[in-house]
Amino acid sequence: MVTHMAEKQKNPQKVSLHQIRELHKMERKKLHQLLQRQRLVNQLGLENDNTLLSAKEISKNKETESIIPLGGGIFVHATLTPNSLRRTLPGNIVVPATLDEVEKDLVERIGIMSKEGEIVHKQIIETRTTLQSLTTLLQMAKFERGNMKK
Repeated sequence: MVTHMAEKQKNPQKVSLHQIRELHKMERKKLHQLLQRQRLVNQLGLENDNTLLSAKEISKNKETESIIPLGGGIFVHATLTPNSLRRTLPGNIVVPATLDEVEKDLVERIGIMSKEGEIVHKQIIETRTTLQSLTTLLQMAKFERGNMKK
């Protein structure tokens, strides 16, 4: 048994080696999920940044020639104008939009993704710290078991 001081209690608690291993396993899984979440948040942030730049570029010109992906490797050639901008409202309703409306929406989304990125980053740091502590406990327990056999 490894003795562990509970953070909010003054009474020592006994934690078994099996419990530490299970906690370590859970924290590794949590870290993996957080890293996946971080990649997704970064990807969405980059997508919003690129969309904002594209919308601004379309609005600068009277007409912009472009190839638009439809999905599955299929594209369509299109001529875009500043009046071509559309955005989706809740309920998947597509409506015409001005550059100002699109820009406001995208800036808001970029801010949300940035805040989410900060939250996930903090959680990753906390989880890595916990994992490091659990790894140290496992190593200490392994060392103690090795000394007990002698």
